[in-house]
Amino acid sequence: MTRSKTFGVSRHGDGNGQARLVLHGELYLATAPQFAVNVIRACTDRPAEMLIDLSALDYCDSSGLREFIRAAKLCAGNGTRLRVGGARGRVRRVFELTGIADVVGLEP
Repeated sequence: MTRSKTFGVSRHGDGNGQARLVLHGELYLATAPQFAVNVIRACTDRPAEMLIDLSALDYCDSSGLREFIRAAKLCAGNGTRLRVGGARGRVRRVFELTGIADVVGLEP
């Protein structure tokens, strides 16, 4: 299956212990490894908090959800507070229907 929208991740740090990842496009089997690599890189410095912004994410399948579970485990192991927010529409719905919203603490 070929997806139409390009996936991308922008990584930002505020210099005060917060890492921020902004996801855009479509997160699925072929793009999930790119997300995973960015989570690992962001966690390397053991930030106090990691914010994953989903406001520009248009699609997320089970492969993407699996990476969010891994991100939650990695952050917990690092002592990093994970925040996931900005999900809308069908992305928010898939997080809620699968229960992943509770696992990652999905915010409004």
